[in-house]
Amino acid sequence: MKGAKHPPLVEVVWKDAVTYAEAMPIKSVLEKAPLATRTTSGYLIAAGTEDGRTIIAHTSDATANPEDSEVADITVIPTGWVQSIRYHRGKPRTKKEK
Repeated sequence: MKGAKHPPLVEVVWKDAVTYAEAMPIKSVLEKAPLATRTTSGYLIAAGTEDGRTIIAHTSDATANPEDSEVADITVIPTGWVQSIRYHRGKPRTKKEK
């Protein structure tokens, strides 16, 4: 749609909790049980809300009026777990430009 505005497209690198079901000696837990590093790409809806959320939508149906736009497939990441947010630059290519 002409004039449609999507939220900014970003890549978020963040640490995630992990569960390890295997038995291991207590003295080796710090070495053998690291956090997972995740990468999530999508449309940035919010970063660092008052209650500590960073929100990414993976689908955006933009309209000329952003208040009327819809998003779906949402990931909510605790802001304290976010390592970095990288904004994608440049305009998206159309099928003809590819």
